[in-house]
Amino acid sequence: RQAMSLALLCLAHGLRSCSDRAWAFVLPVYLAQASPGSLRPISAVSLAQSLGVVLLAPLIARAGPRMQPRWMALLVVCENVCVLCGGAALLAAGAPSTVYSDGVMGDPRFWAGAVLMAVDGAISSLLSLVVEKDYVRRTCGGDVDRLAAANAAVMRTDLGASVGTYALLALAQTDGALLADPASLLAALAAWHCTAACATLAVLALLRRSEPALAADGDAADKPPPPL
Repeated sequence: RQAMSLALLCLAHGLRSCSDRAWAFVLPVYLAQASPGSLRPISAVSLAQSLGVVLLAPLIARAGPRMQPRWMALLVVCENVCVLCGGAALLAAGAPSTVYSDGVMGDPRFWAGAVLMAVDGAISSLLSLVVEKDYVRRTCGGDVDRLAAANAAVMRTDLGASVGTYALLALAQTDGALLADPASLLAALAAWHCTAACATLAVLALLRRSEPALAADGDAADKPPPPL
């Protein structure tokens, strides 16, 4: 059972990592192509995502119980909606037909996309923290050796997802054809992101059924007993 739980944890984390890395790879390349000679659009989006993690992630974490299945599912859905809508806005702002005096950053859709990507960054960091730390800790219990092995497995999964995703996208964009058509690019990333999100929700549901430590009232286990 413990091996199955760890495998499901790694699978859920790997699916989320692949979809996140795809956007992290494509958007900077696309914005660099849409605004040659300027790193301002890429820097603005990166800054928005970093501020989202610092300012929004703690607020989102306090908004609901982290172990509730419905709350986790809501976060996964919100993350995917934000990244799809934000990515669509950024791709539209960088389209060749868009003409603004300040380039890509003069398009209001660019700033709307940056805000949505900031929310996505906050939720994504929170989900990664819950899966990598909280779920792993509850699954392994107080066994230090198992906890170290589980953390190593999750880190290897994250590294493998990054390398595999970047390699596949680099091969797909060798001739630049994928970046030349924003609509096709958005459709491909959206299809993969939705597929990964549904698969992640299914894997997390299986994980909760197979691991009693991840019960809906798991937060209560961390609280001291009430005084007599």
